[in-house]
Amino acid sequence: SRPEISLHNLDLFYEKQCIQEEAYTV
Repeated sequence: SRPEISLHNLDLFYEKQCIQEEAYTV
């Protein structure tokens, strides 16, 4: 397994979380 891919997936996950949080605040 490549840690870069895992980290990239984590970045995407956190990005989605931020978008969801923004949607909830709005």
